[in-house]
Amino acid sequence: MEKRKECYTTDLQLPKSFQELLNGNICSFLFALHPENINREIVSTINSAHIFIEKKAIKQQLLSALHKWFFHPEALILEKQSGKTDSELGFIEKLIEMYKYRKILRELKQELEEKDGLSNGYIRVEGKFIVDQMLNFNSKCVRSIMAPRAQEIDEKIQCIVNKARFKNYIVCFNALKCQCEQEYDLFINVFLWKDILEPLCERTHSQYGIVPLLEQAWCS
Repeated sequence: MEKRKECYTTDLQLPKSFQELLNGNICSFLFALHPENINREIVSTINSAHIFIEKKAIKQQLLSALHKWFFHPEALILEKQSGKTDSELGFIEKLIEMYKYRKILRELKQELEEKDGLSNGYIRVEGKFIVDQMLNFNSKCVRSIMAPRAQEIDEKIQCIVNKARFKNYIVCFNALKCQCEQEYDLFINVFLWKDILEPLCERTHSQYGIVPLLEQAWCS
């Protein structure tokens, strides 16, 4: 008899606008990946599930699937190959970039608060550029008047840009987080069963045994 097939579609839809991501989103996969919660799952899983998952064939398939999901080094954009690949970052690579963004956001927030919106990360002098474009002659009087004006413009533009930088980092962080949430949902509810465990299970297996198998496979 043909195996029963079920179609699962994740409820999470990736945001499509900057403002939507800037407003924040609710994702739960980081809670599921917390070491305390993983350890709690392992302790509560029945012993037979641990034994089943220890089978060499299952561990090999699981590790292979995780490696393919976790790492896509070809997606890292290098200067010489910028724009030459359509590959997305792997799950772990996304988490690494999220960690970097959180560190940048924490440090940038502190710096902007201490320096009234200014940051060493953006020190371009647009005001000076504007003045230099205007003056094609030497005049100490004019330049002495325009110098503080140029600095005033520099600081205003730098504050605007730094505020935009901060928002951009938030949006990039949330975008990666949403992608990870969707990937985690699909892996746990589709790929882990369909590609790894289903070929090794029979219809006669109890659902009460299959659920711990799924949990233990991921926790391992």
